[in-house]
Amino acid sequence: MNYAFADFLLDPSGQELMFKGQAVAMQPQVFDLLLFLIENRDRLVTKDEIIDEIWGGRAISDSSLNARINAARKAIGDSGENQQMIRTIPRKGFRFVAEVSKTKTSAVDTSDLKVGAQEKGPSLTVLPFANLSPDVENGYLADGLTEDVVTALSKLRGFFVTDRSTTFALKGEKIEPFRVAEQMGVRYVLQGSVRSSGKRIRVTASLTDCETGTQLWSERYDRDLTDIFEIQDELTESLVGHLSPELYAAEHARLRRRHPKSLDAWECFVNALHHYGHQTQEGSKTALELLERSIALDPDYSQALGLYATILAWRTIQHWEPLDPTLQKAREASDRALLADTNDPWASIGRGYVSIVAREGDAAIMNYGHAVDLSPNFAYARALLGVSNAYAGNADIARTHIKKAIALSPKDTFIDKFFLYLSVAEFQAGSYLEAAEAAQRAIQLKPGHPSSHMFRTAALALADENSLAGSSLEEFLKLVPHASASEIEKTVLYYKVEDRKRAADGMRRAGLAE
Repeated sequence: MNYAFADFLLDPSGQELMFKGQAVAMQPQVFDLLLFLIENRDRLVTKDEIIDEIWGGRAISDSSLNARINAARKAIGDSGENQQMIRTIPRKGFRFVAEVSKTKTSAVDTSDLKVGAQEKGPSLTVLPFANLSPDVENGYLADGLTEDVVTALSKLRGFFVTDRSTTFALKGEKIEPFRVAEQMGVRYVLQGSVRSSGKRIRVTASLTDCETGTQLWSERYDRDLTDIFEIQDELTESLVGHLSPELYAAEHARLRRRHPKSLDAWECFVNALHHYGHQTQEGSKTALELLERSIALDPDYSQALGLYATILAWRTIQHWEPLDPTLQKAREASDRALLADTNDPWASIGRGYVSIVAREGDAAIMNYGHAVDLSPNFAYARALLGVSNAYAGNADIARTHIKKAIALSPKDTFIDKFFLYLSVAEFQAGSYLEAAEAAQRAIQLKPGHPSSHMFRTAALALADENSLAGSSLEEFLKLVPHASASEIEKTVLYYKVEDRKRAADGMRRAGLAE
């Protein structure tokens, strides 16, 4: 049963609000709130009833509730001043007061229903991968790959992906991506194909921004045709790992000309992630300011809170913030992130970063492990799981996770950090030349990161590459002129005393003053 009021039609089964036949952008939680008010329009609904119904009784702030009420009003052309549809009864609750009629028919042709309009995040449809070979087995691979990619992308928080039934409804149809995007109300379309020759298989994929007509990314994967399920898993992992940073980069490019004050909570998060990716003092400060705006707009936005905690903790490592008060602030933000959504990987990443700085080894590994469980193709989370194991002395486990992160997302925003983390793991294992090589890769990508220079210097010195160690120390001191070996021994993040002493001894051998 649908509900009609003013020029709106609310369809509970389709989770859609339409205005004069056009889909209205709404978060699912805001839709549920509006539906609850309409279904109970014959009476006042208390704040506690709303919290029980929409948040499952979980404790939330008044500002979070008010933000959702305001979003519901905005969606139906109402406001807190007018209150023509949703009325606030001071200190008691809310009531839907507009005239409502019930109808069994939809006001629009559902074949043109726009399913992708969302308040936050990029929207994406995956077209069924085409089987370009006569082999029926390849058809199964194409279908399985499509389904797995849809499922994996749906686990990436902040992305709206149309569901598998919507995707497979398009199977066999020759429709241009731009037409699909228009029908589905999405911005991006991913399409691909599967072709075999003998015992080899080729999968191609491309991502198109249908608002600008630009092909953002394309890739080709050639594999030996062995176990079809193993190939399907491997290709899904690789596709999603490559694709997610491309989507974030595309979103930042789309938003960079907008004035910061006009950005919504998601858009502030995307821009903050970009600025943090620069790994600079000024860039991370700008990121914090954007996240503070994001959190002000949406106090329970777990991604923004988790990233905020991460950057605060990271800035203490760089000695850009006082340790104790900043770490406490980061811990509080990560607590809020986990309370808002325990299933958001960024919430666990924020808590994991706090645990690393506090040298709470088991807690860091547990939190990063949870983030990877939630989103196995999230390369940054996997790299952090690796480095937390390196700091704890588990070099072999660390190498496995970090190398997988590099393979998953070789063009990642944080790829320089992945190589730095690999250097941390190799150094802990006593593989000093490998540690120096990984640190050099990190330096080539981001020359201004002091930690990469420090690990390269210490590793070269302990490998008896004295001349190279001396020149590396000179580069390190350009970035950290007042560094001392004793301070490094105190602050380097290895949990074991002997590992911290080795790092400091390497710097001493290179010529760093005590």
